[in-house]
Amino acid sequence: MDSGGDIWGYSVNSGTGMLTSLGIVASGQTNARLQIYGSGVLWAAISSLLSPTITVTQFPINSGGTLGSSTTVSLAGVSFEPFIPAGATVPSAVWAFGTALPVGTCNVYSVSSSGFIGGTPIQTLSAPSLVLASTTAFAYGVSSPGISNTQSLYTFSTSANGTLTAVSTVSLPPLTSSSLWEPVAAFVPEIGSTLDLFNTAGAFAVYPVGATGSVGSPLQTTTLASTLPLLPFSITINTSTGQPSLTLLPILWSTSSGSITEYPIGSNGTLGASSGSVAAGAQMLPPLPPESPFSWGVDQATSNIYAYGVNASTGALTLAGTFSGPPLAAGTSELVAPFLPPVYSTTPVALFVYQIIGSTGGATVNVTVYPLASTGLASGAPITTITSAGQSVESFIVLQNGRLVQSAFGGG
Repeated sequence: MDSGGDIWGYSVNSGTGMLTSLGIVASGQTNARLQIYGSGVLWAAISSLLSPTITVTQFPINSGGTLGSSTTVSLAGVSFEPFIPAGATVPSAVWAFGTALPVGTCNVYSVSSSGFIGGTPIQTLSAPSLVLASTTAFAYGVSSPGISNTQSLYTFSTSANGTLTAVSTVSLPPLTSSSLWEPVAAFVPEIGSTLDLFNTAGAFAVYPVGATGSVGSPLQTTTLASTLPLLPFSITINTSTGQPSLTLLPILWSTSSGSITEYPIGSNGTLGASSGSVAAGAQMLPPLPPESPFSWGVDQATSNIYAYGVNASTGALTLAGTFSGPPLAAGTSELVAPFLPPVYSTTPVALFVYQIIGSTGGATVNVTVYPLASTGLASGAPITTITSAGQSVESFIVLQNGRLVQSAFGGG
């Protein structure tokens, strides 16, 4: 998506990871969020905190990647989340959320088997913005502070059609100045059937959570070395079916300037004392993707890319080395995402480095493709570089129950 509202399409070479542009496949979608329904429909959703309506343009996807004639639907809310029921790979509903404090209105809209969103809510209820649990049928979310400057954790059980039933409302520990509680991971429940929360002051809390979303008293509250915690995972692939299986690793990474501190996680989900640290860039965000066998972090001060090996059993990091990424100019930032060939492999063969260049007219994205050695380091000069006006780059994996979860990042 470019700043002018044009949607660009790309094909990916399965052997080298090289991108080939399909050109502009649709126009008139300025500031839209893109979401794909299976391989059949592309949703382009335009929303604003200043408007209570989300406009979703729905494009059929042709076999070559081009888009067909669109239809539009209006949703009541300012943001939305697709609902994918257990065992499915595509949404049966979308949840649209309002902005009232501390919780807003959630409207549930059905999605047809052909991938098109209905125009009338099938349920309306009060709820914060929700995230679907990864392996069981419940959703969870944290309220905004509101006037009282307190937050609560809400959980809801889900039905196959996306409707929600309230389960638990838990008051969270008091906030310090300018801090906010939020979930640590997209994969819940975590080790020991827990749900981890952290806030921007460095506090960390572990709550037990039941199969349908019931929440108990906190098992642990502590303070981390930084405000950037991350829970890594490993993926194994059934070579007969191609079905991936995700396992959270028993460790937490906490990234700060110059280092990543590691905390082991016990069988009940609580953190142990730090087991050590590894070197990181002075201005490096948490490494991505947080999974074995490799993870990468970009030092935004130098554009050096740190390559880490990730132990498939423990999640412990080993710094393989660094290599130079594309030069950083003023007003730019860089993110990375590995390319895995679609042949039942978990070993990346190339690394995409996305350089996002901001300007008053929008964002431009340079995509530089590096070949990778078996160590995770670049094995040579970049294969190619593509420049495109763009807004969002995202990578998803499929969990054991068929749900899609963001694996790399979204940004721009």
